[in-house]
Amino acid sequence: MADSTQLRIGHCCPDAPNVDVGVDGTTRFEEVEYATLSDYAPVDPGDHEVAIAPAGSTATVVERTVSLSPDTAYTVLATGLITDIEATLLRDDTGEVPADVAHLRLVHTSPDAPSISLDVGEAADVVGRVDFREASDYRPVEAGTYDLSFRPTDRGRVELELDGISFEGGTAYSAIALGQLEAGTLAAVVEADAVELVAPEE
Repeated sequence: MADSTQLRIGHCCPDAPNVDVGVDGTTRFEEVEYATLSDYAPVDPGDHEVAIAPAGSTATVVERTVSLSPDTAYTVLATGLITDIEATLLRDDTGEVPADVAHLRLVHTSPDAPSISLDVGEAADVVGRVDFREASDYRPVEAGTYDLSFRPTDRGRVELELDGISFEGGTAYSAIALGQLEAGTLAAVVEADAVELVAPEE
């Protein structure tokens, strides 16, 4: 893991503009665009006030106190629609990732979608039934390139596919479902997470 506690911000609110995010009264992340995650930034462990506002504005739309442990990585996501936006805290607890394996989790931020399952290549339900504003545990997958299929569990069919997604060994990833199902804007982004690398066995 890193030498200090790390924090990054993700914008998953489909009807909100770019956002600025303050930590303890100081803007730490600027102009975070929808469907993107910021880089990790070092923060001190302990309790922090996180405030999300439209970019360039001081009008905070959501605030949350987060408790961060030492030497741990976290992601805060702006989730929901602007009328019920929340700051969703995820602990990026990837575990030790061997050099020939990737770890993958599913994060559900689509405000009108039921629980979602994720297929990886030909393997169905690698991650199953993740609810809105929740994240699965990390699951191991062999390093390689896969098509990802996202299946709302009440529809019995794939609603979104991402083709040719490469997972490198020794790396952990978040597959983040976002957008609105009924509006036809369901989408996903796949981002690498902070991990502790494991030396190969001799």
